[in-house]
Amino acid sequence: IKETLAAGLMRMTEWDGTINLVDPLCGSGTLLIEAVSSLLGIAAGMNRQFLFENWPDFDSSLWNRELKMANRMKNFNRKLPKIIGYEFDDIIANFAKDNVKKAGLENYIEIINRPFQEVQLPPGLGVLICNPPYGKRIGDEYQLPNLYQELGDFCKKQASGWDLWVLNGNPKLSKYIGMKSNRRFQVNNGSIDCRWLNYKIN
Repeated sequence: IKETLAAGLMRMTEWDGTINLVDPLCGSGTLLIEAVSSLLGIAAGMNRQFLFENWPDFDSSLWNRELKMANRMKNFNRKLPKIIGYEFDDIIANFAKDNVKKAGLENYIEIINRPFQEVQLPPGLGVLICNPPYGKRIGDEYQLPNLYQELGDFCKKQASGWDLWVLNGNPKLSKYIGMKSNRRFQVNNGSIDCRWLNYKIN
């Protein structure tokens, strides 16, 4: 998932940093990184090299002025609740930890190398966010129903009163979560038509 899309999705959740934030299938950690970056005033893609910088009419002085303005908006003094990403694949989990460090957010985001089925959520209310595989780029579509069912069971057992947000690019899979979405937004993840689904967990 691209940083800009992740940042936009997180704004749609209206998470404001007053309650816990957990990604049970965090992958490379992009959703968590963009969520925290936004709250701390770090612009999405701040450290990226953009193709437009190679355009003949690119104005580097104007761009540098914008970067300085964006840098002045950063606020690393803000106190945040528990922000945790779980990833069962140790290679991907280490990649997520590296991404968090590169973003300078290791004091805010914890990445744990463990399947979500084995974890205990932090006390208090919170928001669960995830971009699970949907059989288009990653995952076997015929094995994924079990994953979605386990995600739904996990939420119902552990996250009563929480919100769940799921980016789903395969409508056949969402029914296995076993809950009815409260809100849905149409988005594109690259060339994949997706839905950003919100569930109120009872």
